[in-house]
Amino acid sequence: MRSLDRRERVRQAILHRETDKVPYNIDYTPPVKRMLERHYGTGDVDEAMGNHILLVKGAGPRPLYADPSVHGEFSKDEFGVVWRNSPDDRGRVYEHPLKEASLEGYCLPNPRAPGRFAHIPEVLERRRGIFVGGVAGDLWERGYFLIDFGKLLSSLYLRPAFVSDLLDRLTEYNLATLQELSRFRVDAAYVSDDYGHQRGLFMHPKHWRRFIKPRLKQIFDFAKDKELFTMLHSDGNILEIVPDLIEIGLDVLHPVQPEAMDVYHVKRKFGGQLCIWGGIGTQHLLNRGTPSEVQAEARRAKRVLGRNGGYILAPAINLQKDCPLENTLALIEAAQT
Repeated sequence: MRSLDRRERVRQAILHRETDKVPYNIDYTPPVKRMLERHYGTGDVDEAMGNHILLVKGAGPRPLYADPSVHGEFSKDEFGVVWRNSPDDRGRVYEHPLKEASLEGYCLPNPRAPGRFAHIPEVLERRRGIFVGGVAGDLWERGYFLIDFGKLLSSLYLRPAFVSDLLDRLTEYNLATLQELSRFRVDAAYVSDDYGHQRGLFMHPKHWRRFIKPRLKQIFDFAKDKELFTMLHSDGNILEIVPDLIEIGLDVLHPVQPEAMDVYHVKRKFGGQLCIWGGIGTQHLLNRGTPSEVQAEARRAKRVLGRNGGYILAPAINLQKDCPLENTLALIEAAQT
């Protein structure tokens, strides 16, 4: 089998075709990044590992990982959400801009703000030959950043018009963002939108199908019109809606947490229709297992989940600070070989 570059390897995997090797993408939080920078002696950890996927998005006043030593204890994002920053992860919402289930007086930021995408050409120039996902944004997850999670859940029953209006506006924002991103060399539209906890959905499936499914379909339809693959991140057990996601055009599901869903069952049931990106456990294996156990599971995943394509090896969530260096390196070695 001919050797493929990283971009083509991911593309062929999404198309459920056998590749010369299973593509992989090992993402990480700041403590793990610092650890790997020391190990590799470089700041370009992704290139040192040989990661296959690059996610690009519009710039805002607050990065995903806002180091308190740089951004202070608190910082505000472009949506007006105030975050308590952390050196270890993305931080926690400290103050929601919406106090009640109403959009009166609230405006979303401008998705086409001048300079929002100015950094992307340089980023793409540095990372040629890699698969690029354009981050459209989020819907439900952005909703509970904007308003208290409990109030958003109760609004599904008590204020459905508010939920519809909120999600409509967020859909428009994401579509405008994706329109801008599609001007660049991107291969996929990426949506991050957690729907589940470890035992099931946050909401009744009928509410997901009423409020989220048709709006997510709009984003996927737009992506397909632009000849882009579609990628969705959702933590938790969302097995109940996987057929719906396939129906509306999802190509790649991330991260398929094995602690929440049996990733091998997902492969058996949906492997011909859906590409799995993830599947290597972070709650028990990567932080508590031995390097040999990590390598054994990664190789099993490559062998079983990667059969006939349809698999991108990755940890089930970004590697956390409790993942030892030796386990991280074991995962990288298994991915590379």
